[in-house]
Amino acid sequence: MITKKRALLIVLFTLGILVLSPVEMLLGDEPVIEIIAGEDGFKVPGRKKPEITVKANSVVRLRITTEQGEDRRKDQAVHTFTIKKLIGQGWHLILKEGTHEFTLTAPSQPGKYRVECMVFCGEIHQDMSMTMTVVP
Repeated sequence: MITKKRALLIVLFTLGILVLSPVEMLLGDEPVIEIIAGEDGFKVPGRKKPEITVKANSVVRLRITTEQGEDRRKDQAVHTFTIKKLIGQGWHLILKEGTHEFTLTAPSQPGKYRVECMVFCGEIHQDMSMTMTVVP
């Protein structure tokens, strides 16, 4: 009887690993990059300049806190987090007021990418940009 229980535990344990491993791979343990999108531009806490660095083809997890701007669009977007070259790859994030998390895939091509706000958000709108550097 003990061997049947032990065998059942081994089977359940193995199934648990097989089920949880793909889930962990999907969720990943990538660090979350914190960004603030406010009326005075993009900020990355702990950095002097608004720039982030990611590895090519890696999973990128962003937590963006959006502060109310002077203006907003009809859909209530206050800002966007947009890389024009990568819009087709999901890099056009609509930012409404509050904190939101996004999971994306970094570009495969290393280089510097300009992130811009595409919502007219007030006087600083023309200068609301930051840099995402992709490394191999």
